[in-house]
Amino acid sequence: MINDGFRRKKVLVSGGLGFIGSNLVRKLVDNGSLVIIADSFYSYHGANYFNINGYRDKVEVHILDVRSPEFLELLHGVDFYFNLAAQSSHLSSLLKPIEDIDINTRAQLAMLEYCRLHNPNIRIIFTSTRQVYGKTTELPAKENHPIRPVDINGVDKAATEHYLRLYHQIYGLNTISLRLTNTFGPRMRINGLYLPFLGNWIKSLFDSNSIELWDENIVRDFTYIDDVIDALIGIGCHEQAFGEVFNLGGEISTLGNVARVLIELWGTGEIIVTNYPEDRIKIEIGNIYTNYQKIQALTGWQPKISLENGLAATLDYYRENIREYC
Repeated sequence: MINDGFRRKKVLVSGGLGFIGSNLVRKLVDNGSLVIIADSFYSYHGANYFNINGYRDKVEVHILDVRSPEFLELLHGVDFYFNLAAQSSHLSSLLKPIEDIDINTRAQLAMLEYCRLHNPNIRIIFTSTRQVYGKTTELPAKENHPIRPVDINGVDKAATEHYLRLYHQIYGLNTISLRLTNTFGPRMRINGLYLPFLGNWIKSLFDSNSIELWDENIVRDFTYIDDVIDALIGIGCHEQAFGEVFNLGGEISTLGNVARVLIELWGTGEIIVTNYPEDRIKIEIGNIYTNYQKIQALTGWQPKISLENGLAATLDYYRENIREYC
């Protein structure tokens, strides 16, 4: 579906060589946008030129860190900024808390200040995380659920949400935050340190024909990448969204069921049940899934791709392209 609100618009995507960013870039180009990618190209964040295979000559790519002055200069004259560059690992944020706050909070505040002074009409769409809720007291979690993150990453993401709201409230900047859940699909990171569990499971299927499962009864919701991209593009065209925070969401399932569906789609393999690693159990938030009625009421968005169909498409992608992600 083409969105005319982005046609011929100048769009900056930070983290544009990563999982979500590259899928967004491809859709924006198809929509007729003039796309600029800024990416630090840290491989452990998922940056991979193959992610924009077939589109590389249609976009402008800058390899630089969002903490650099050169990045801020890219914001000049941009119509939309999709703010996807982040340190996203919850475990890494505990091991490197200063780096996490530097990337996920200080750099975001510097970006807002630059836009306030030099590009006040820009539209800023920020990808936050449902991790800001921490351990939930009610399900599905709505946007007004208490914010009680259990790790540094969640704290820093929540802080940036507040900065975005304040810069809209005080200075009128056009800011929007989307809290993502478990996003999955083609081009997701399946190699390197601190993998998300679905990326780790897919890698394990290729490596050892197995999945390591820590707790089969944990309940989560899952959003296929195409649905996330539709939400990002859709929300950017709604002035009523400025200054607001929105949940995304998707199909609800236990981790045990997800593992079994993956094994069935893979065609063979085993599930190995083990205990939570000690470093992980300290930041485990338990069951969580979110209410996405707020964004649905404003834009009509709702997830369209089922968990099983999304996992099948993801496996098919890596069966064909695994050499590019080893």
